[in-house]
Amino acid sequence: MSAITIRRAAKDLKTVSRSAIVTASAKQPLAIQNGILALPVAFQAGRSLDQEERNLQALLCLEALVGTEVFIAEFVLRRIRLFNPRNPFPPTPQDLREHCGRTWSALCSAVWRSAVCGEQWRLYSEKLPLAWFGDAGPEPFASGCIVPDDIACQWIRDRITRDVDVASFESFCACSYEDYTRRWTVPPDFLCRSSLSAIRRLPDAALPNGFRTIHEAAASHLAQLTDQERRERQRV
Repeated sequence: MSAITIRRAAKDLKTVSRSAIVTASAKQPLAIQNGILALPVAFQAGRSLDQEERNLQALLCLEALVGTEVFIAEFVLRRIRLFNPRNPFPPTPQDLREHCGRTWSALCSAVWRSAVCGEQWRLYSEKLPLAWFGDAGPEPFASGCIVPDDIACQWIRDRITRDVDVASFESFCACSYEDYTRRWTVPPDFLCRSSLSAIRRLPDAALPNGFRTIHEAAASHLAQLTDQERRERQRV
């Protein structure tokens, strides 16, 4: 991936969404191509490489990023210049792969906590340098957020589909006040851990089909049960 190759590829480079995935194709976003080429320039310690070796090194770095969302690859290539674990030597392809994975994990968790649980937007990971994310920036679905809206929607929808038992919502909606007070039927864990107001603000694309309706019904039923329980206690 020489400078000539990059210039040639840039001529017919199509607009790439920030939510696209890095592939093994020669046509990559220019920011990723330049980010890879910048690493041996920023960190020149070690044996000098000839052009063929530099091309191979760039190819190995690209292969390490395959399967990563473009916006994460671009972010890691920028930040690792400031937080290089091998300074003054260039980071290895494995470093890039690991930092992309840790960045993805931290962002996924932060999006879930903020957009679903209603917690404060905060970016942090014990496996990444302390200032890796710098200023957290705007929260999910706000203009300028580090995570593109379509990716945030996909992450939330995938996790709900994988981890949330929608059938438990239906059975909970059918439970009586006696079932609830005797703890024969308990509220679904997701209802207790999530924020109803936060979920109401989510785009439809962030939720599986029909989820908003059944979640609203279960949340409303829980509110009615807890309100009735409060009134009963006040009578005693």
